[in-house]
Amino acid sequence: MEDNIFYDEFMNKLQCMENTLLDVATGTYDINEIFRAVHTIKGTADLLGMVDVVNITHKAENILDDIRNGKVVLDLKLSLQLLELKRFIALMVENLLSGNEDDEIVKNLSEYFEKELFSCEKEIDKKTILIIDDSLVLRERSKLVAQDMGYTAITATNGISGLEKIKDNKIDLIFCDISTIEIGGLDMICQIKSNINYNHIPVVILVSTKDQDMIDMAKSIEAKAWLLRSFDKNKFQVILEKILG
Repeated sequence: MEDNIFYDEFMNKLQCMENTLLDVATGTYDINEIFRAVHTIKGTADLLGMVDVVNITHKAENILDDIRNGKVVLDLKLSLQLLELKRFIALMVENLLSGNEDDEIVKNLSEYFEKELFSCEKEIDKKTILIIDDSLVLRERSKLVAQDMGYTAITATNGISGLEKIKDNKIDLIFCDISTIEIGGLDMICQIKSNINYNHIPVVILVSTKDQDMIDMAKSIEAKAWLLRSFDKNKFQVILEKILG
């Protein structure tokens, strides 16, 4: 079987998938690496007519895509299930490449993963964060961290856009740069606080420098916290956890 020209490619991608999943515990994993490995396995299996492998890797892609989009959290439990799936795929591939198909094994394992992985409720009761900042870099960095923590994150570039997002979405927390142009962040917060439909939404203000005036301003508009726009990932995460749990 090792002489099969596709064997090394399958095993290489499966090993890549395993290595990356083992990094989940350290928080240093790259979900795109896992997705690319599974996508390559699916493509090769499709070329060889391995229908069962194609079907199960396609379903795995859907889960991984949900993780990439922040709809599903890749926690330790899910990573262990995906590791089991990797071993299942390896077994299927080895059987098919050696010509020793065992339909009963495939059937039993397929049923197991349908029950334990693909059908289980992975969607979390996600809360939505609105990040308002005119810096694309800061918006995207904040968004990615929030999504990695299991929240839905949407962004706006200024107060006008921010107010529209609040009207169109159920927002649970707002991060707002108080110096945004057009309708300024401070004016937008005042509008939110004066609106009975939105004044319950907690606000964290984003500031360029820390000084007493900023602290007084945060208190005056009843902000829950403040955060420097230089972006401290750990502080950002702490604020999210304290306010939203």
